[in-house]
Amino acid sequence: LSFSLKNSFLNNKYLFRKELVIFANLLTFPLLMSFPLSLHVLARIYIIKTIREEPSLDWSKLLINSAFSGMSAVIGGTFGDAAENKESRVCCQNIIKECIDVANAAGIKIEPVQGKDIVKLLYYKGNGLKKKFSFALIPVCIKKHRLLKASMLQDLEKGRLCEVDAINGVVCEYGRRYGVPTPYNDKVCEIIHGVEQGKYKCCFDNVKLFAGLKK
Repeated sequence: LSFSLKNSFLNNKYLFRKELVIFANLLTFPLLMSFPLSLHVLARIYIIKTIREEPSLDWSKLLINSAFSGMSAVIGGTFGDAAENKESRVCCQNIIKECIDVANAAGIKIEPVQGKDIVKLLYYKGNGLKKKFSFALIPVCIKKHRLLKASMLQDLEKGRLCEVDAINGVVCEYGRRYGVPTPYNDKVCEIIHGVEQGKYKCCFDNVKLFAGLKK
């Protein structure tokens, strides 16, 4: 891979060029972990597709990863820590809603996960009973995976850059593209980049940084 390609990727964190969409997960390419650091970020790219070829199953995974991997990295805890504490759960709930709002605007159908229609279970409009039901259901939905620790958090703990731009950052980019606000996903990206730059640490106090966002 040429230096110019690497430089282009590093200087354009979302690498959107009209129709390009990048998703990343280092676990998909464990062999590439042995590459030099100069290629470490490039090794995160595992799918490059046009928007119209984007499979909806990826968005099911993106929703889950944005909410629970994103908040796991923000607070320095497990998926269960993010879902069970009411303050961080508010963030998870809003991240999930933003993902669904963006997918709806983009005309992308979010497929069921393990036979469960996560949109039907967790999506809501307004502040009625459905929102309260969604809030109560979040820790139940993630119960089997409550002890998981996000790979993003593991990267940050080792002093590495992580794939937040290819998870929460994708939701933010789609939001801008389709005119859908994504303040919670934006904040996750901001905090995690702050951790990478030494401005923040992965700890529960980071939840306070979401104060002032619409709930």
